[in-house]
Amino acid sequence: MSLRAVSLAALLATVSLPAYAQAPVPPGQALQTLAADVAGLKARVDSLEANVAKLNGNLTAADLVGTYAIYQFQTELTANVPNPTPPPPFLPASIAAGVTTGIVTLNADGSGSVSTTDSGSTLTQGVWTLTPSTHNSSSNFTWAYANGVLSVTANDGVFNFNVGPSGGVLVGVFSAFNRSTQPFADAGLIIVVRQH
Repeated sequence: MSLRAVSLAALLATVSLPAYAQAPVPPGQALQTLAADVAGLKARVDSLEANVAKLNGNLTAADLVGTYAIYQFQTELTANVPNPTPPPPFLPASIAAGVTTGIVTLNADGSGSVSTTDSGSTLTQGVWTLTPSTHNSSSNFTWAYANGVLSVTANDGVFNFNVGPSGGVLVGVFSAFNRSTQPFADAGLIIVVRQH
């Protein structure tokens, strides 16, 4: 037998030693290791079940606490109305469209804040000018969550948002038609997306 064959045989014998040739596990250690592995697996399964429950809509207010991006699309139609400070005696009718973007924060104590930039244009009757506008604003509000709906109470009213799976997307719509103080139609769509 050549030296090469002996070296190969010795290498194969060393590499292919069966696992049972290792030192025996002390009594009780195998059970402790198995118990630790099962406990770790159970914790992972419990966490997975909780996450799946949230995806199925089982949320609490605490699940919604965080920072979100806000996107709002709005249109407004205003009728020809008397001017409260004439001249002229009437304000012309107008059509406006705009987009709002910004950041919303929902705090654990039920308070919140929003900072936005509104951008849009207004088409005015008579002179038929299209006037662009941009406006920055920030405000505070309170919020509550129940039965899949986030209710926001702000200075200009109460807004309700349907909460999507896991609380990652909130969607709300608003409308106001023919208020007694000024005949107009106002409608908008608000989409709020959790930031990571």
